[in-house]
Amino acid sequence: MTTQVRKNVMDMFIDGARRGFTIATTNLLPNVVMAFVIIQALKITGLLDWGGAYL
Repeated sequence: MTTQVRKNVMDMFIDGARRGFTIATTNLLPNVVMAFVIIQALKITGLLDWGGAYL
């Protein structure tokens, strides 16, 4: 028979927050930065205005 060690609620919250922050910084942030760069490049070249006017 095994005994399970119960975790403190605060420890569980901190672990979840740490995992959520890691997911945000490693998975979401690069995508958001790349989208920002692409939008800025389209603005500078004028393709964003052209696409908005004709599409």
